[in-house]
Amino acid sequence: MTHTVHLVFRHAEGASSTATLSLTTPKAAAVDGVSLEVRGAAGLARMPERDESPLLAFGRALDALIDAARGRAAHPCGVDFGVRVVEILAAAEKSLSTGAACAV
Repeated sequence: MTHTVHLVFRHAEGASSTATLSLTTPKAAAVDGVSLEVRGAAGLARMPERDESPLLAFGRALDALIDAARGRAAHPCGVDFGVRVVEILAAAEKSLSTGAACAV
């Protein structure tokens, strides 16, 4: 059973990116946390450290969901974003099972 998957993306503009996904993590990951880096011609950008509790973050996510459902505010991580993420994950699953790259 595969616990960790490494994805390599080739973008239409010629750039590439990677993602490492797992549903299981070692205990040390809870201490090290989550990191995100974006690298490009303009340099390096890192995701800021989380300085709030997971409960507070979850509450803010629920507030954004309620606002979107009531039509008050669109969210960049709305349904269109979700559909695209699912398309990409389905292509990754196909690539894993066939061993071939999949266009999305």
